[in-house]
Amino acid sequence: MMGLGWQISRNTINGIRIWKSGGALGFRSYCAVVPDKKMGIIWLSNRSDLAEDEIQEMVDQILSVAKQ
Repeated sequence: MMGLGWQISRNTINGIRIWKSGGALGFRSYCAVVPDKKMGIIWLSNRSDLAEDEIQEMVDQILSVAKQ
């Protein structure tokens, strides 16, 4: 599902996630907001070879252990 250019994932371990990602010239970025946890994360990397699924899994792990 999409909302104004942002992706919306409903079935994550942290609840609904609203996210956007991109990359250019050897860099990757990922921004996610989890409204249910009132948390968000911005991921910046100097590796362009990271797969979208890899980044999402790392973000899920970070958000699942983060304290509110």
